[in-house]
Amino acid sequence: FTQALEIAPNDPFVLHELGVTAFSSGNYLGAEKYFSDALLRIESVTKNGLSSSLSDKWESLLNNLGHTNRKLGRYSDSVSFHQQALVLSPLNPSTYSALGYVQ
Repeated sequence: FTQALEIAPNDPFVLHELGVTAFSSGNYLGAEKYFSDALLRIESVTKNGLSSSLSDKWESLLNNLGHTNRKLGRYSDSVSFHQQALVLSPLNPSTYSALGYVQ
């Protein structure tokens, strides 16, 4: 992924995958940085008029931010990210399950 980051440092897909890798290795602060950077890149695209809102394909990013915040003990932030994920994909059972971990 480092090579991908060098080639496309602003690609939210690359940042998201780096966040997944950091989370899997227990580096929750690193994961939060990558996930947050990915979300910022996506939001900047939506603000520039290329899209009216977050696409449902980013539901996993919001859930990953929720899981990361839970691991960091930021429970209200965790709930907020999972709730945002539900807006994008209202019938996703894994998001409801993730909310159950937090509450």
